[in-house]
Amino acid sequence: FFMAGTYQLLKNGKARLQYMHKGERYSETVFAKNDREAQSKLAKFVTAVEDQTISNCTISYTNFCQIWLDDYVRANLSPTVVSNYKRYLNNRILPYLGKYKLKDITPNILRNLFNDMKTWKTMYKPPRENTYISKGTYKKIYEIISCSLQKAFEWEYIVVNPCRKIPLKSLRLDRLPSEIKKRENNTSSKIKAFDKKTYKKVLNLLDNTNSNYKDPYRINKICTEIALKTGLCLSELAGLEWERDWNQKKSTLSISIIKTYINKIGWITKEPKEPKRTRVITLSQKTNNLLKNLRAEYPNEKYIFFNLINFNTFTNWLKRWQVQNNISPIITAHDLRHTHATLLLQNGIPVKYISERLGHASTKVTEDVYIEYLKEHDETVANIIDEI
Repeated sequence: FFMAGTYQLLKNGKARLQYMHKGERYSETVFAKNDREAQSKLAKFVTAVEDQTISNCTISYTNFCQIWLDDYVRANLSPTVVSNYKRYLNNRILPYLGKYKLKDITPNILRNLFNDMKTWKTMYKPPRENTYISKGTYKKIYEIISCSLQKAFEWEYIVVNPCRKIPLKSLRLDRLPSEIKKRENNTSSKIKAFDKKTYKKVLNLLDNTNSNYKDPYRINKICTEIALKTGLCLSELAGLEWERDWNQKKSTLSISIIKTYINKIGWITKEPKEPKRTRVITLSQKTNNLLKNLRAEYPNEKYIFFNLINFNTFTNWLKRWQVQNNISPIITAHDLRHTHATLLLQNGIPVKYISERLGHASTKVTEDVYIEYLKEHDETVANIIDEI
């Protein structure tokens, strides 16, 4: 007899099912040990595709995304991720896909969306200039669409995930306008950081009471110096507690809890997302003394910085302080962390140690972020070889 669709037995006890219906190719991988099981599941697969006998098949993509957020995202991911997903959905995805029923979203619709995305620009308010979205933003939007549709398939709202037919690598992100412009301007570097000369200048200014900018008690400046000398990011600095995290005798700081701010919710306390972000780092003697003096000034505080600093405005303060003191280049609060890492690299500290100190998931993450500094280090080694 003639069987609609085809199947292919795989080596892992599974079978790949395929069926062409109304110009669209549907495929799915299922468990099947032999031809008989594969044929049986193929017949059911074909029937499901043709009849669309899927529960809740008339639900809109907008309504499904609300179910997905409530039942999956909030239950499994952090409030920060939930907030980011909602922002991308409301500002980027639903204006395009929200008008469709979930079952009507086809690979062609998604392909048109992903092509249009290449022309999308950022959504900053004036006077900030809007430019083409970055590769990171593009990948995040793709990820949210793909993950939501995959759950729709797993929960049997749709027959197949149409996004599976459009793998990310097929979209040629190297051709994004933002990536082309980056190559044209030769701005492949992902980071900004102080060089050694500027770093020393900044430390001298942080010690100078005459360089204060709306920081009469020097708390912002002390926090800046700690960030430069430890590589901690703002969420880690905000979560530091005296009793739990600072060991004066051993001269160490432990990072086990962070604080992040979420719009309409406020500050939340949580454990770091990556296990390796929970770590203990050693402080220099000067840095340890800096904390000792701060502790003496504020003996009743639970947090080292959180109640003394407005972390929502810290980045603005840092920028204005740099402008006031003629610092160039102007860097962000997160770039203080980059400065710490790049100076360690330039002074020959092994990547493995730097990766552990920063709390990166692996040395590959460190290498990817600081690739240009590693190249400079490699060139230095090559020159030294000739002098040995």
